[in-house]
Amino acid sequence: MAPIGAFESQKNKEHRVHKVGGKVTKIKEKSKVKGNNAKAFTFKSAVAAGKAIRSDIDYVVEMYNEVYVEPKLKEMWNVVSQQRGKPST
Repeated sequence: MAPIGAFESQKNKEHRVHKVGGKVTKIKEKSKVKGNNAKAFTFKSAVAAGKAIRSDIDYVVEMYNEVYVEPKLKEMWNVVSQQRGKPST
């Protein structure tokens, strides 16, 4: 067993940041492109942007168009649809 305090003066090597390679060049390109307007460069493809917009719209519509069923009545035809507000686009 090592004596107490034997490793206190030991210095380990510090982590070296990668300076060359594919990941480094990608990080450099990203930092050049974005600048101050980060929202303008969030999506690389129009398909991904369309999917994100459609899913956001579906979420907003579901949030505002709730279906309320009266707890005392168990028949399905006694359903009241409630709309709280106009969904924002």
